[in-house]
Amino acid sequence: MSTNEPSSVDAGDTGEVSPGQTPPPSRQSLRGAAAAQAGFDYQLDVSILAALQLLLISKAASRLVLEPANEEDLEADLQPNVPGRVQPSATVTGNQKLVVQVKLDNGDPWRVEDFEALLKHGSDKKGGRRKALHHLDDPNTRYLLVTNADATGAARGLLVQGFEELSDKASFPASLHATLKSLPEGRVAIWGKLTEKQLASDIRELMSDLLHVPKVEQQKLLEHLRLEAKRRTRGGAPGIWTRDDLLATVRAHGGFLASSASLEHFVAPANFDEMVRLLTDRNAVVLRGPSGTGKTQAALKLCDMARRRDGTLDVVSLGPDDAPTNARKVVDTGPTLFYVDDPWGQYSLAGGNEAWTEQLPRLLAKASPGHQFVITTRSDMLHGAGVRCLHRRLCPPASCRRALAGSI
Repeated sequence: MSTNEPSSVDAGDTGEVSPGQTPPPSRQSLRGAAAAQAGFDYQLDVSILAALQLLLISKAASRLVLEPANEEDLEADLQPNVPGRVQPSATVTGNQKLVVQVKLDNGDPWRVEDFEALLKHGSDKKGGRRKALHHLDDPNTRYLLVTNADATGAARGLLVQGFEELSDKASFPASLHATLKSLPEGRVAIWGKLTEKQLASDIRELMSDLLHVPKVEQQKLLEHLRLEAKRRTRGGAPGIWTRDDLLATVRAHGGFLASSASLEHFVAPANFDEMVRLLTDRNAVVLRGPSGTGKTQAALKLCDMARRRDGTLDVVSLGPDDAPTNARKVVDTGPTLFYVDDPWGQYSLAGGNEAWTEQLPRLLAKASPGHQFVITTRSDMLHGAGVRCLHRRLCPPASCRRALAGSI
């Protein structure tokens, strides 16, 4: 992820102008249709990064809201103190609302005066664009400016390095208290130096390392997400991007959701080598055991290892709400590993579970290197569904099912 390297600042550099000093040059606007389009694309990609990070990775929010925008807005966005029209917002952990404004400009560092002018931009008239500072009238709202430029002087006290990081209350610029009167310390921040190159790198990192999207699908996914973001900015009402919608799009391009942190600290159960052998030799493995015994992490590790062995392998996640027919490939698009998580239900037998009971043995009988399966299920769900013939052939032997905190 991007970082904000500290820069040297004179002790007297506060970003404010003292009597007798020559004021620093004001921020200059970008110009032209190409610059307008670049700014809009930057806003869309920041929205995509916010959606991936907040909805799927940290799960700090269940939905992201994008304010409507239109082509006529793009030229206006180029003015130095006008925020971008694509404004993502979300209710995050702690029931706080996060409002994000995005600004791609010529790269001049943000001074406190520039930031204050941005907060004040807008209209108090009905139907006008709401001033950012009014969002902060609500003590449960946070404001974040995402920009490609750095900050200078006192504005550096507002710098953070992500959507969920809070700015240092003790470093809040004193001059902003005249504009922001409702305890703004820690609720106002600037994510600076997120250049177009760094933004693209951050999105790719999430796709590759955390969402496990195959490299051949990453550009297609990005284009798909841009279309989805753009669609949600059209029309007169804000567009809502839900976690389920986003996850469905990621899955459509071969990705699956796993915590890289949990995989990084994964501790293999004693029978993990047997799991690997079954998946390698028989192209399928069934992990069964009580809740909380590490089945999910072992399954995700198996999927991750298989993907690393074959970069063309797609991993498709299925669950109790999916039909077994989703594991049948009508068109051969290359090797696929189906990760089937609790197909009969997690805590009780799901409606329609008979379909999995009837069809899963048939699917597994046809498992091949191009059509693999990793399945997790609770033992009682497996028995309750009346499934018996999978045990000996595809389950690790009982003598070595001891895992992290129970048995698999």
